[in-house]
Amino acid sequence: MAQFEAGYSPHDWSDSEMRDYAASIDPSMPVDRGIVRAVRVLRDAGFVTIESCEGGEGHSYPEPTIKFQATRAGGWHALGTLMDYGFPIHRIGRMWTMTEGMPTGPEWHVTFWKRLD
Repeated sequence: MAQFEAGYSPHDWSDSEMRDYAASIDPSMPVDRGIVRAVRVLRDAGFVTIESCEGGEGHSYPEPTIKFQATRAGGWHALGTLMDYGFPIHRIGRMWTMTEGMPTGPEWHVTFWKRLD
């Protein structure tokens, strides 16, 4: 996984930077504002994010959640990376998803106890 440059600080990124970054991932469906900082940290560290949601009523998940790909050990590296930047992690785990009646995965999920705006 990638090492971060000196001065890398996700809590210093402006709202404008985060809006632009969220749109750069998928212009037709930008990453939710309440999860984009953690998505960027994981992607900058070399992880492939599959799905993310800031959570809440009308969203895919009840809590802010990121689904990402990683090896067994890589998921723990992702956790450590997010912890280093003080993100409010609620839980982390691996999950299988049912696709056309068959389990696929596992994929890692990390949830946070609050939005990350």
